[in-house]
Amino acid sequence: MDDRLLFSFPGIHFTQDNETHPYYLAQFKKFWEEFSHNSGTWIKGHFDMHSLLLYSYLLPETNFLPEIKLYLYTDLSPLLFEHTKNSINNYFLGKYTIHFVSDLKESDLIVGTVHYPEIDFQENQTLILIQIPLTQNDYEHLDEAINHLLLKDMGRSTTSRTCVVAVCRIQCE
Repeated sequence: MDDRLLFSFPGIHFTQDNETHPYYLAQFKKFWEEFSHNSGTWIKGHFDMHSLLLYSYLLPETNFLPEIKLYLYTDLSPLLFEHTKNSINNYFLGKYTIHFVSDLKESDLIVGTVHYPEIDFQENQTLILIQIPLTQNDYEHLDEAINHLLLKDMGRSTTSRTCVVAVCRIQCE
């Protein structure tokens, strides 16, 4: 397995180094065996750490962030609307990739600043009401709804997100 991995890198010829520098490689092998023997489990942990660092460099974790489609509506000014979008994006940066959609039917999560009874959301969508400016409580409710949505997705075998449990948080006066 290790040889197949090493030979998969183009431009690196390990067999050529073995043929041109056999003494050097033999000395390195001797050094490595003695070093590994004397290091015990430390070397394995060190190797694991370097492997993880290499993996995170080649495939950053941002490539694997869950994607959420969010529909945001408000009765406030366009400036506050954009500010709210930016606030949500910034808060969840590095945790989720949030795409704001303009079509209600495409969304996984519906977020609004006021309750409109005539909003025609599907029973498999989530509605969260927030305040402006957003409070820590609002962020926590959004995070809970997204986590619920993602956990529900993990239970399904398909990759598309078409079904989400309905969870509503509506403040009544």
